Amino acid sequence: MEKPLISQKTTPTIFLLGFMASGKSSYGRKAAKRLDLPFIDLDVMIEEEMGMNIPKIFLKHGERAFRAIEFETLSNLLPQPGIISLGGGTVCNQEIWPLLKAHGLTVFLDMPFEQCLGRLRTSKKARPLASNLEDKSAIDKLRKLYETRQDDYNLADHKVDFPYDHKALAKSLFSWIKA
Repeated sequence: MEKPLISQKTTPTIFLLGFMASGKSSYGRKAAKRLDLPFIDLDVMIEEEMGMNIPKIFLKHGERAFRAIEFETLSNLLPQPGIISLGGGTVCNQEIWPLLKAHGLTVFLDMPFEQCLGRLRTSKKARPLASNLEDKSAIDKLRKLYETRQDDYNLADHKVDFPYDHKALAKSLFSWIKA
């Protein structure tokens, strides 16, 4: 059996952040597999705990309540070695940053808006803040959200510019962990 590249006992949590459809889950899952680390998608964990998908949580409880659920779920999860994919708006809650900084490394997957928009249009995943993407006003609203979140994303310890792939991401994560 091949020896793991990284010991899970000494690995900090790696938090992947970025806009909706920037690849946090897909690239993160593949990078985690390559590094032999656990992978957790925070949105999926919340959906499992709440027994409903994110759009239904937003509809039933509102975004503010969702952000509180998100914070509590993440707080209860830590410390957790491995890679955690955060929701697109997780880091917009300023209370989350001390938690992230105390438990690991933050990595911003920076995908341009047009790329995210294209991925959102083809995604099967419903997203409460990205609907009706054929309507110009909805796209303009989404672009504004993207632009507004950039300052929060840029607080990350590291930034990976698009285009990226899981092999390069895994290599970068490995070097940052070992530094």
